[in-house]
Amino acid sequence: MDCALVRNHLDAYVDGELEPSPSATLETHLHACPVCRDELVMSRALKRAVYGLPRPAVSDSLRANVIRALDQAERGEGGSRRSIAFTAGLAVAAAALLAVVALKRPEPPPVASAEPPAVTGMMPAQPVRYGLPDLTNEVVGNFTKQPPPDLQPNPDRVGSWLSSTLGFRVRPVEFARTDVRLAGVGVTKVGPHPAALLNYTVGSSRMSVVVFQASGETQRVLHEDDDAVARSGGRRVRVGSHMVTYRNDRGYTVPVLEHGGLAYAFVGDLDEQSLLKLIGTARLP
Repeated sequence: MDCALVRNHLDAYVDGELEPSPSATLETHLHACPVCRDELVMSRALKRAVYGLPRPAVSDSLRANVIRALDQAERGEGGSRRSIAFTAGLAVAAAALLAVVALKRPEPPPVASAEPPAVTGMMPAQPVRYGLPDLTNEVVGNFTKQPPPDLQPNPDRVGSWLSSTLGFRVRPVEFARTDVRLAGVGVTKVGPHPAALLNYTVGSSRMSVVVFQASGETQRVLHEDDDAVARSGGRRVRVGSHMVTYRNDRGYTVPVLEHGGLAYAFVGDLDEQSLLKLIGTARLP
C-alpha cells in the first residue's frame, strides 16, 4: 500500500469504518512510514477540532434550499451543463456545511407536559449502568478476537506515538520479571473510550494490558464497596502497592486498577495467582 492510497483511506480508518483486513494493511504501512503517521496525527487532531466547533444555527430556509439543490443535482435539472455543475458543486458544499453543523447541533430542550404521566402500574425504566461485567467482557473480547498485526514503532518512541494517537499520555507498563517482553502496541476501545493495547509475552504465555482514561463510570466500578463488587461476580485484593478489582470472565482473570487518572486492565493466558503476582511487580508510569 503506497502513501497516496493510505491518505485516501485515512479518514475512514480514523472513523473506524475500514474492514479488518485493509485496516491491518494500512497499520503495517503506518508502522514503516513516519510521514503517514504524521498525517494520522493531523487527521485525528482535525476531527477533534471539528467536534469542538461552536454551534451555529441553521435556518429552515437554508436547509430547504440545500435539499432542493441536492435533488436538482441528482435529477440533472436546472438547464445547461454549466448551471448543473454549479448547482451540484453548491449542493455538495452546502451539504458539507450542514454535516459540520450537525455534529454539534444541540438537542431541543424537553417540553414539560401539563398533564401528569399516566399510571400504568409499571416501574419507570432505570438507566443501564456500565458495570464490572461490561468492562471485563470488553477486555476479554479484545484479547480473544483475531488481532491485526501490531504496530511496533521504535521502542524509544512507543510512549510518544501512543500519546499523540490517543490524545492522552500513555507509557508502557514495566515489570520486575526479566521474562516479560513488550511484543507490540495498538489502539482499541473500551466502551466509548479510546485505549492503548499493549501486548506482552511472559515466557511462553501472552498477556495484554489495556490502558484508557478512567471516566466517572469506570471510577465508580473500581471504587464500589466490596459487597457491590461481589454482587458483580468480582473480588478486590491488594497486590504489592496496587488495589486491584478483578473478575473471571470466560475463563480469563481480568484485574483492573486505577493509577494517575488512567485505568489499567490486564488479561492473559496466565492463571489467576500468577497474573496477580505479576501485577504486584508492575511499575506504572
